Amino acid sequence: MKLRPIDEQPQYGEVPLNPAAQKANDQFVLEVIKGYKTKELAIEGTLKWAWDLYKKGDYVMSMRRFNEVWLLDKNNSEAFHGYSLILRAWGYAGEADKWEQKAKDAGYQAQPK
Repeated sequence: MKLRPIDEQPQYGEVPLNPAAQKANDQFVLEVIKGYKTKELAIEGTLKWAWDLYKKGDYVMSMRRFNEVWLLDKNNSEAFHGYSLILRAWGYAGEADKWEQKAKDAGYQAQPK
């Protein structure tokens, strides 16, 4: 998936980061955890923000928030599921299937409505 900027791709395009980008991501994680008081609350709050944006149809900003969740928790099944839904909405069915499988492998279970 090369047509979108890396911040609009799951896990920032799955490309290795240069040292400056890695340092910025590490600083982001420290700051967001400090703001929310705990890592768990930071993940929960950022997931809520991502889903709120998704429900409003703002897939770009939602993808960015799911990427932030991933920075906080590299195996977050809900972020992977979010990636899948957004990719499917954008017409990337094959990529969506890959991320849905990753979500399931990481323990994602759909919540009953």
